[in-house]
Amino acid sequence: MITPQDIHEQEFKSAFRGYDKDEVDAFLQAVADSYQAVLAESINLKDRLAQLENQLRQAANQIPPAVAGAVTAATSADKSVAELLSYVKEISAQIIETARRQAELLLQEAALKARMGAGQPPPPPFAR
Repeated sequence: MITPQDIHEQEFKSAFRGYDKDEVDAFLQAVADSYQAVLAESINLKDRLAQLENQLRQAANQIPPAVAGAVTAATSADKSVAELLSYVKEISAQIIETARRQAELLLQEAALKARMGAGQPPPPPFAR
């Protein structure tokens, strides 16, 4: 891994019509400074993460078993509720389809009775 110090100490050979040494040095200084800031932030974030993980472990150890069980049960209940909802939707669709078929049969029966009352012969079986 390159360190900010490596960037500071980097030397380049001079070449005919090469880059302006002062510009290169200024750019390398800016890169090194930015890199140092990123490294410092990375270290701080890693430390903060370790602290939070430690706090989380401590908090998890302090949760009473009954509460932990309730959380597990709630998660399981969420799954059960979703399964129940899916089942209810399926049954609802079946009930609606059955009701639609019954309504269709009632209409056919009413039409048949109306024809018979008007003295017309009934339609042949299975006619639509």
